[in-house]
Amino acid sequence: MTQKYYHGGSMGLRRFAHVLPPVITGALSTADTGAHGVCRKDRVYITTDINAAKLFASANQQPCVYEVEPIGTLEDDPDCSQKGLSFQCEKARVKRVFRMKDEEVNFFRQALR
Repeated sequence: MTQKYYHGGSMGLRRFAHVLPPVITGALSTADTGAHGVCRKDRVYITTDINAAKLFASANQQPCVYEVEPIGTLEDDPDCSQKGLSFQCEKARVKRVFRMKDEEVNFFRQALR
């Protein structure tokens, strides 16, 4: 079975679109919210855990999770201690879009507090 990767972000991308890094899009990054020492704005962060993607997506006004295909070199996320959970890459291609239910968003927003 092929490994699935997910990106949690803001609603608006469609299938086959590219998730681009904040340095290109100007989107708010975790580097802007206190993780500037460990988060690169020139990379897209993806995960193998859809719930981790939902958690990060929930920080957005209109949260959405994307199943993605990494493009470029796939590197371990140096800020993640769990091997195989979080990665960084140059960009990613959207394969599938998951809209989050209000109950999920509320649950994950509570976890972020």
